[in-house]
Formats: sequence, C-alpha cells, structure tokens
Amino acid sequence: MDCLNSSNYNIYLANSVLDKVQGMLFRENRFDNSVLFIPSCNWVHSFFINSNLYLYFIDEDFKIVSEILLNPWKISPLVFNAKHVIESKFKLDNNLLNEFLLTIKNN
Repeated sequence: MDCLNSSNYNIYLANSVLDKVQGMLFRENRFDNSVLFIPSCNWVHSFFINSNLYLYFIDEDFKIVSEILLNPWKISPLVFNAKHVIESKFKLDNNLLNEFLLTIKNN
C-alpha cells in the first residue's frame, strides 16, 4: 500500500484489489492518524471494523459529493456520482480534507 504525507497525517492509497477489499480491516491502529484513499470505489462496508468510519465520497473532479458516518457492521449506500472514497476514523475539517484532496490529486 503506497503512502503520501500531508501535514501530520499519512494518506494510504489502496491501489491493489487486495488493498481495496481489505481496507482498514486488521490495520485499524495504523489509521489513528491516517486516512485511506480508495480509487474507483463508490460504496464500502464496515464489517469486522470496531469503530465508526467517516466516509468522503469524491467525484471525478475531486469534489466531495457525499459525507457519511458509517457505524460498525454496516454497508454504505451506493453513491452513483462518486468515483473515489476517503475512509477515516476521525472527522475531517474542510481545510484538512481539501489538503488531502490536493495531495492525492497531484500524485
């Protein structure tokens, strides 16, 4: 799993099919100060995850189209106009979210 640095946080990139399927599963501690970017994804699940997930669905222009708080053992709705998703264990403020989007888009 590739990693980008942004401020005091890491942005992990789920580039492989295995990384996309696994997501935060079995790696929850790694994401205490990090987020997971999943390209080509418009829904996620939180099976076997013990904490809430903050989901930020992103369109092809890297604009946020939906923000969802997903409880453990749930499936998010399918967000048809989303191309990617950012998963986080913590709520992102707009400045930090925009910084993450710029970092991802420019790499």
